[in-house]
Amino acid sequence: MRRTHATGLILLAFILLGWLLPAAVPAAVVGAMTQVEGQVEILKGGKLPAVPAKVKDGLEPLDMIRTKSKSRAQVRFIDDTLLTIAPSSSIVIQEYMYDGAKGSRQATLQLSRGLVYTVINRIHKTEQPDFIMKTHTAVLGVRGTRFFSLVGVKYTAFFQEVGLTEVGNVSPAIPQRVKLVGQEYSIVKTARPPLPPRRLTEADLMRLRQWLKDGVPERFLQFDPVDSLWEPPPPRSTVLPPGPVGPERLPEGLFKPPTLGPSPGHTPHHPL
Repeated sequence: MRRTHATGLILLAFILLGWLLPAAVPAAVVGAMTQVEGQVEILKGGKLPAVPAKVKDGLEPLDMIRTKSKSRAQVRFIDDTLLTIAPSSSIVIQEYMYDGAKGSRQATLQLSRGLVYTVINRIHKTEQPDFIMKTHTAVLGVRGTRFFSLVGVKYTAFFQEVGLTEVGNVSPAIPQRVKLVGQEYSIVKTARPPLPPRRLTEADLMRLRQWLKDGVPERFLQFDPVDSLWEPPPPRSTVLPPGPVGPERLPEGLFKPPTLGPSPGHTPHHPL
């Protein structure tokens, strides 16, 4: 009798414990891969192993998408936001919540390298931005629709094609912010406030669209911009030592042999 009573108490304890503990809730799918070109990988929860991405693959919070060279991808989120990821880029979905009935959204993406192009199709009138793009140097609060985000080694650049965004340094110790309207961009360097907005030309946009297809040239990622992203140092060239070391190159692929002078210390020999 006592054993039966004890067994009943144990079962009751397990039932009560199940009520008190929160049930395990699987992560919600917040988007899906809509285009994949080349080598694109997904790190579920941001952890290895990386798995090859395929069209229609679901994405959840904390997932990382990374593209290799000559590879691209596009993601459509549950609110119809489109994210196009350039070659050699990496981005993490930190959080993504959307309630269409209430018109509410809370989304945060972390771009760690490369270039992405974001198109937000549903704009909500909120006091605080409901779509955040973060990098190692900067944070952007979106109040607009179309923009490029570019991460270099020592800077982040945001290019506002259409709409309105607010840009600042990711460090709370640097409170300065700048607002970007359509056809403007700003650069945020490590431990520095954002540079004043600069005009974004159609030529700039054409360059960004080309980079979205082919990838950002490495020299643009490595240099430390002063007030413009478009003026990196020229590519390093090989400096030849002085002297006649090879043929002199001429236009159209022609060349002529170098003019050789007497060696130092050499006395010309003249016939008698």
